[in-house]
Amino acid sequence: MREEVEEEIEQGFDFKSIDDVPPSVILELIQKTLVECGATERMDLMKTISQKLGFKRLGTNIEKKIDKTLSRLLLKGRLQEDSNEKLSWRSQESWIQPEIQE
Repeated sequence: MREEVEEEIEQGFDFKSIDDVPPSVILELIQKTLVECGATERMDLMKTISQKLGFKRLGTNIEKKIDKTLSRLLLKGRLQEDSNEKLSWRSQESWIQPEIQE
């Protein structure tokens, strides 16, 4: 699946609606953008992801879907937010690991 998403990112997207966008595509774009660009303000990141998905503007539905993914990634420890409210991708070693149940 990851290889398919990488190929689509390189070729560009042609989604008709944000409802057609799989969460995995949004996640890949967030990671790729933050790794390439470094710490980015949340709203700027959402606008960039929206444009990379092929949408002309960041509408309410698009904003909600991307923001939901960002919030999940923050909770899982894959993103961090600094004191200037900029988001950055955390290295895999620093991700929050689930507790092992014995």
